[in-house]
Amino acid sequence: MSTRLILADENQAEFIFRLRNDPKLNLFLSKPPENAGQQRAWLGEYKKRESDGKEFYFIIQANQQNFGTVRLYNFVDDVSFTWGSWIVNREAPLRMAHQSAQLVYDIGFNLLKFKYAQFTVTDANKSVIAFHKRMGSVPIKTIDGETSFIRYNPLLR
Repeated sequence: MSTRLILADENQAEFIFRLRNDPKLNLFLSKPPENAGQQRAWLGEYKKRESDGKEFYFIIQANQQNFGTVRLYNFVDDVSFTWGSWIVNREAPLRMAHQSAQLVYDIGFNLLKFKYAQFTVTDANKSVIAFHKRMGSVPIKTIDGETSFIRYNPLLR
């Protein structure tokens, strides 16, 4: 079984809507859309940003089955990117979260050539904070219950 990332499009609106509205998965996410139509409209706007190379929203897959989402955005020149919108459902194969994070770094550092990644995690999301620390990310500040992290491109160290 091999984890892969495919670019999201309007056809995945229903899957993304269900994922973002799962009460066990959305505890630490921004407010989800009210219906799949709103999610589809958001994806339509996103595709414009994708075509401009401003962000990339991916479906996390294995064996042609969808298991989650992740997004790269807030590109700052060739310096940094932010990643988030990371959701992996409960049916995902073991290690899929780890593999999808590795793919994010592979795209950001090796394909897009950024120097570092940054992201923010809600402090109450203890397991995700621990995961990022194990992956080599460094907390840089905590404000209003959220910790910002940075991870440098290991090829530049």
